[in-house]
Amino acid sequence: MITNISNEILITLQSNQTLVNLVNGRISFMNNISGQYPAITYFVYNEQGELYADNQEVLTGYYIQIDVWSKENYTNIVYELMKTMILAGYRRTSSADLYESDTKIYHKAIRFVKEF
Repeated sequence: MITNISNEILITLQSNQTLVNLVNGRISFMNNISGQYPAITYFVYNEQGELYADNQEVLTGYYIQIDVWSKENYTNIVYELMKTMILAGYRRTSSADLYESDTKIYHKAIRFVKEF
């Protein structure tokens, strides 16, 4: 088991300098504290035991969502994000292109899982 999945995700995302540059360093837990775009936010929406031995959890699955927020085309950001997460051993489970009509912001929600 990992003790700080949020830190693990942040370190993984920040390991890709191209990705960091594309969002001007705006990568944060849960919300875009800068209020500027483009930005990336992330959170864990589920964590659960995946493997047990002798009634002890030995493998935990962390189910995470990473959101890309932008006022323009975010294709390059998503490409770098996907490449980074897959190389780090995360498996994509779903993704959706969204548009927040009230704020006029494009939003890509991507879900991953990784077991530790």
